[in-house]
This record gives sequence, C-alpha cells and structure tokens, in this order.
Amino acid sequence: MDHADMARDIRELIVDRAANHGGPFASSLGVVELTLAIMEVFDFDKDKIVFDIGHQYQAYKILTGRRERFHELGVKGGLSRYPDIRESAYDFFTTGHSGTSVSAALGYALSDPSVTSLAVVGDGSLTSGQTFEALNHAGALQPKNLIVIINQNGWSIDENIGALSNGRTMRQFSESLQFKYRGMFDGHDTSLLIEQLKAAQELEGPVIVHVQTTKGKGYRPAEQDPVKFHHPFFPFDRQTGKTHAIVEDWHQDGLWLLDSFSSKCAALISQYPNLYFTSPAYLLGGFQVLAKAYPDRVIDTGISEQHCMTLSTSLGLAGNKVIMSIASFFLPRCYDQIFDLCIQNIPIVVFICFPGIRPSSCATHQATFDISALTAIPNMTLLHPKGIDEFLDMLDYGLEAQRPVFIHGSYEDCMAGDTFPVTYGKAVRLTEGDQLTVVPVGAMFKSAFEIHDHIDGVEIVNPRFLKPFDFDLLEESVKKTGKLLIIEDGIRRGGVGEGILARLQEKSIRCESILMTIPDAFISPGTWEEIFNDTGLTLDKVIAAAERLVYRKN
Repeated sequence: MDHADMARDIRELIVDRAANHGGPFASSLGVVELTLAIMEVFDFDKDKIVFDIGHQYQAYKILTGRRERFHELGVKGGLSRYPDIRESAYDFFTTGHSGTSVSAALGYALSDPSVTSLAVVGDGSLTSGQTFEALNHAGALQPKNLIVIINQNGWSIDENIGALSNGRTMRQFSESLQFKYRGMFDGHDTSLLIEQLKAAQELEGPVIVHVQTTKGKGYRPAEQDPVKFHHPFFPFDRQTGKTHAIVEDWHQDGLWLLDSFSSKCAALISQYPNLYFTSPAYLLGGFQVLAKAYPDRVIDTGISEQHCMTLSTSLGLAGNKVIMSIASFFLPRCYDQIFDLCIQNIPIVVFICFPGIRPSSCATHQATFDISALTAIPNMTLLHPKGIDEFLDMLDYGLEAQRPVFIHGSYEDCMAGDTFPVTYGKAVRLTEGDQLTVVPVGAMFKSAFEIHDHIDGVEIVNPRFLKPFDFDLLEESVKKTGKLLIIEDGIRRGGVGEGILARLQEKSIRCESILMTIPDAFISPGTWEEIFNDTGLTLDKVIAAAERLVYRKN
C-alpha cells in the first residue's frame, strides 16, 4: 500500500469512528500525511514524540498498534481521546490542553542526547504562553536533538488569531529564538515531508520544521466547517455531516443556555456602551454570532487564558463592563490571574461554560474542580443557576455588582420552583418541608425535585451563591428537618458540601446527613449514565440515600 492509499485508509477509519461516536477529529484528518512521514523517518522504540493537546493524534494511535481498538476511542474502558502514557509505550506524555509539547519534548531531549525528541505543535498552540516559554528556553540551551514541527492550519477551535497566525513571519520568529528553520512545506505531500524531516534530523538543532495543512482534510464537511467538526458531540451522517436527530437532554439544555446567553449579550450592548466580551479561543461559549455582528466588542485572545484573564481585569479596572467566557476545564490555566483579579476586587463577570461532570470526556476535560478551586479565593463570588431564567437574572446581577462575579453556565435547565430576585449571598427555598433538607450543588436540581416527588416533606434549598454561602438559611432549614442530603457534581475535597458539614460541626448543630459528591479521583471517559453510576450520583442512588435518611429509625 503506497502513502496515498495509507492516508485514505486512515482517514476512513477516523471519519467512520467520529460519525458513529462523535468527538474531536478534524485536526487529526489534517496531519495524516505528516504522521506517516514521521513514522517512516523516526524510530519510536528509542526516539520520543509529544503532540500538543492531542487533537492531532489519531493517525499516530492507529499506526502504533491501536488500529483494532480505534473504534473504542473515548468510550468507557476504551482508548483515550488524547495521548496517555498508561495506554501505550509509544505515548510519551499525557496531554489534553495546549502548550505542553515543547516543554515535554525538551525534557526528553536533555535527558538523552542520543535520541531525537519531537514536538508537534498546531499553530493554535502558538498563542499559548507555555509554548513561548519553552521555545525561548530551548533556544538558549541549544539541544542538538530537538525538532519542533509547527502545523500551520489556521485554526485552534475557532479561526486562529495573532501576529504569527498567517505563518509568514515564522522564519524570523524561529531564528530570533536561535532555532534553525525549515519550511513552509506542503503538509499533505508525504514524500516531501519525509525528505525534509530527514534533512532536519541531520542538522544540529534545535530545529523548527514548518508545514501547512488543511484542517479536516479529506472529509469535505469538515474542510468547509472546521469549527463544527473540531469536536462534534454526537454521531452524524457520514455522507452529509448532519447530526442525528437524537440529542440528549443535557446537551439540549446546554445549547438553549448558550443561545440565551448569546441573545442576552447582544441585547446588553445597547444598555452598556462600554461593554466588552473576551474569550481565550472559546467563542463557541456564546460569542460566535456576537463576534460576527460586533467585532469591535468581542476580543478573542487565542489559547491564552492567563493573558485573557489579565486583559479582562485591566479592561474592568479602566472602567469598562466585561463579560469573559471560558470553559471550566480551561479555568485552571489562569488560576494565578484570578487571584490578581480578586486581590484588586475588580468588577467583571466571568461566564464558566460546561461546569461539572461532562459525558464522554477524558480526565483532562472533566470540569469537576472549579467549585473547590474558586471558593478558596477571598473576594470571590461564585453563582450556579438552577436554569436559564435564573442564569439570565444572575448575569444582570453580575454586571451591576461591584466585585468579581463568576457564573456557571449549567447543562441543566430546571424550570421547577419559583424565580426570586438575586440578592448577594442569599439562598432561596424552592420547596417547603419538615422531613428532609436537600441542597443541590451544581447540576443536581432535577434530581432534587425527583426526591421531592418521591418523598413527602422535602425542603429544597437552592444555594445560588456557592460563595458566599448562605449558612443562615441552611441552618434554619436543618434545625427544622433534622436531616440533610447534599448532592454535588464537584469533587468532595474542598467542595461546598464539605464546607457545609464543617460549619454545622463548628456550630454544634446536630443532624443526620449524607454528602453525595465526586470522590477524590480523575474521572474516566463514559456516557452520562456511566459516569454518574461510577461516581454514585445516579438518580436511583440519590433517591435511595434520601429514603435512608427520612425512613431511618431514630
């Protein structure tokens, strides 16, 4: 089989798997020829390779002994969607977020000068600060065995931005960092790539090899819409690219929230003439339509969460209104900058997309840590809505608050219960009862109302503010019912539930209690039902816990 036939065969596998299961794949389609060339030139029984993020990694998985299991990518007990050192001896660094590859490859290069160490970096990752740090350091150290392959396809999740985004200044950039430069080459010409990689291997590095590819190459719908096919959530028709009609409730609620958020933001522009919308390469978090209609109001910083948070803070400090949109699983990348924001107590709004448990995602893209991470910071205000209407009220509240306000965008649109004005630090009762207090934290409101429907006398307390938490209302409720069930879709350690139990103990308030939350562990891929079952948060287990509390004999 020649290189062209091999490339077609690999692309067929990649597209078929994605059509049947969903998940990221357009980036991998763009580097099939590059991967074939890499595999022919280098020997990964001794050489090392680290792919940035891992979105470009699928052809490499197929070519390193995982072809027969490739259809299991991203399913429970199957292959990881990203590089994973536990999965294969040919995976040399577990990745999932951008910016790590050059640093990791440099470590391997310094450890063993007899091997060649490669980093494969998409041009989207060139907006990531760690990439610059590692390139700068490597240029100073001058390892002779480091090759950095930069794949220029013009995209991260959205269209790429920045001074390096068109690739024309890459030679000057590379040479300013004391790298030898080769490129830019056709990234879909396997023979040319083999020739150029062999030439780079003969140079005393560090070397940058610059190639140009097409994201989604070989599958026309992905070539025409790289954003949609960057990571389709659900199976789709292979011929047309259209998503199958079956859409799960969690995804439909999430889409409704993003549509409502986007429409709300457009309406806010006339109300606030100094309102800016910022995002670190995550315009799909509610800003895609807005960016086209109001390009002067929407600032996409690229994959640079630290920069985006500081820029947003500075815009707020200068007297502007700011709404920043960022995915929960990217939030840890700017944790230090959140401290800077809160130390100065600057009034901006941060919209946190997709918090909590995420179906079919690997550990790097679960979003179960932000509650414990954010509530530890002084001056932090963190809200979680039970549904879309409450979310929009919280957005209005945040824009008028004189402090940093972080708001979860939940997968869950729970319409049960009344709507109340948002008051700083105040929870509300959604139902009245005297047998059991239920506190849903995160996207657990529908479960709470199921408990209410199964058991008489259930009082549901909606915290609204995860920080500052309304302990007064909670204590009042618990003193009445004497029993407490907390259901939380964040990690246990440092979470809201732990804080509640500690507070009750400190104040010597006696009650029977059960805390149901995610254990201190990384979550493996699976469907919504599989992950909830593994973490013990399925509806039947939640109801059973409530029944144990209510019907337990004193």
